[in-house]
Amino acid sequence: MLREAVGSRAPHLLALVSDACAGQVLTGEEANQIRDALGAELAETGVEGDPGTINERGRRLDDLIDAVGRASTLFDH
Repeated sequence: MLREAVGSRAPHLLALVSDACAGQVLTGEEANQIRDALGAELAETGVEGDPGTINERGRRLDDLIDAVGRASTLFDH
């Protein structure tokens, strides 16, 4: 799902996704770029019905946003 969402929103970031999946620690800026792409995907495909009702895809995307942050210098390791 990570590659799919980033690939559709910001394909130029796919190399960073591969780096993160391989265990490389992302800079805060790199992580935020990926998180922005995931956030855009969440906003378009992860919400349904009433505003603010997050579906299963939205919950998974939200989890990915958190995971990308943890795989970066945004948080102490």
